Parts: sequence; C-alpha cells; structure tokens
Amino acid sequence: MIKTTLLLACLASALGAGALRFAAAADDDQRRWLAARYAEAVSVRPGMSRRDLRRLFRPDGGLQTIPSSRYVLKSCAMIKVEVKFELPEGASREDFRDENELVDDRLKITEVSKPYLEPEATD
Repeated sequence: MIKTTLLLACLASALGAGALRFAAAADDDQRRWLAARYAEAVSVRPGMSRRDLRRLFRPDGGLQTIPSSRYVLKSCAMIKVEVKFELPEGASREDFRDENELVDDRLKITEVSKPYLEPEATD
C-alpha cells in the first residue's frame, strides 16, 4: 500500500512538473509575441510620414478627425495609438479627407501616444 501511494505521488509529481514546463514554454511564446507587437507599435516616431505609419497601422473605425488620429496595429487590432499630424503649409484638413497614398507622404507625424489596449471600433 505504501509503495503504491509513493508510486502514485511520484507519477503525479512528474506529470505536474511536465505540465508546468509546458505552461511556462507557452507563456514564454506569448510574451515574445506580445513583445514583438509592442516593438512594432513603438517604432513609429514623430517626423515619420503617414505612409510610414500605415505600413504597420490602419485607421480605427468610428468617428474620427480628418486626417484620422486613432490607428490600430495591423498585426493586433487591440493595440492602438493616437497620432497628430502637421498639415503642410497652405493645406486644409479637407485636402486629407481620403486616406490615399498620394497625400500620405505630405503628412508628417508630430506626436504619437504610447500604445494602449482597447477593442477595435467598428462603423
């Protein structure tokens, strides 16, 4: 009886240790994935163009200013940033109503918020 109990205890301990190693490995994978997404999000800096921003981000849904100020990371739509742009001299916001590549190079980023988590807005 004692041998059976000891055998079961050793087996449970070995299985538990294996499960913990598996959980730790999965946790490490998730941390690495999230760290990579965070690195993408913080790579956008003032002075970059909207074209640079749109390589990694797309405009969030919902009501927004012109040009859009809230962007979601393409690789993880829950990660967002708020962006402010400097309009070129003589331009109005109406000139940038459409999100198109012809004007993306003319809009320069002046401020970028820290990345934050929020569900994606839908129209």
